[in-house]
Amino acid sequence: MPADFKLIKEDGLKYAEVAQLLDLSVKTVENQMSIAIKKLAAAVNHMLEAHKRNAS
Repeated sequence: MPADFKLIKEDGLKYAEVAQLLDLSVKTVENQMSIAIKKLAAAVNHMLEAHKRNAS
């Protein structure tokens, strides 16, 4: 996971704070968060599908 994900989700920083801290634009932070969340959702869906296959 990107550092910005940890800073926002675990440390509770705002997008603007992370952008300033990492010397990025707020838009870049937004885009990276979107990518990270989509990857997490895909991983969860994959795990759920595997669980469903194993349960039947």
